[in-house]
Amino acid sequence: MSGATWLVSYPRSGNTWVRFALMAALGGQEALGFEQLDKFARAALDRGNIDWLMEADSGYLTEDEAAELRAEYHRARFAGVSPSPIIKVHDMWQALPNGGSMHDPDFTHGAIYLIRDPRDVAVSWAAFMGRRIDWAVRFLANRDAYVGQRRDRSGPVMPEHLGSWSDHVVSWVDNAPYPVTVVRYEDMLADPAACLRRMLDVIGHRADAAAIDVAVAASRFDRLSTLEREHGFKDRPDSAERFFRAGRSQDWLTRLTPDQAGAIAAAHGAVMKRFGYLSNDEQVALGELADKL
Repeated sequence: MSGATWLVSYPRSGNTWVRFALMAALGGQEALGFEQLDKFARAALDRGNIDWLMEADSGYLTEDEAAELRAEYHRARFAGVSPSPIIKVHDMWQALPNGGSMHDPDFTHGAIYLIRDPRDVAVSWAAFMGRRIDWAVRFLANRDAYVGQRRDRSGPVMPEHLGSWSDHVVSWVDNAPYPVTVVRYEDMLADPAACLRRMLDVIGHRADAAAIDVAVAASRFDRLSTLEREHGFKDRPDSAERFFRAGRSQDWLTRLTPDQAGAIAAAHGAVMKRFGYLSNDEQVALGELADKL
């Protein structure tokens, strides 16, 4: 089956880390740097490339028209393409006014959804954006959230519609009209080799144990953090002290107040429980709290 393989995540859920691991596994190389990542599994968001290929000026388009233009760009780039290119995605899955989708089955080979505990996402997103955690908690609950300069139609990249954290997860896992393989950030930390094998199966690539071992070594968090410290990383915004900040799970336990953790659970409890981020006891306590309000 031809077309793109979408590597999808809400921001700060491990997309760059996983891309690095997949790049190492597919190339069988351990001594990789960030310059190679620039040519591998990038987001298809460059406004100049889109306008040039589609002979359009997206700066004059409405948001719906720009989204439809991106869908046609994806069709022109990925329909019938084999082997499947891996494309980074932060957009939620959604149908467009013309009935199509930016990530339509006609030019899709497969999809991998990277999910992370939203409490850890809030901590990491706040640090990345140089904002307070309360701001990040509200952002994750915003059903109209975007990344990119939504209203700056001359910006170098196209904006991406996230929706809320829960909306984002459900849009892909339940609403995309093709199978979506879900990989938890926490499982990638615990057993990266097994997760890599699952993702490579989606792509249609068979890697032997040696190649998997190379990929795991190449994408160790301490190695990526050292590379960033020694050489810099252009994807780190000025607002962030580091791109590769912590690389662990349950960081939220020491970073969120009870009110902040409770607000995230209140907004996203159903999806959190579904993917193992909220225990039955926590769900009951949350319900009792809601009854008192």
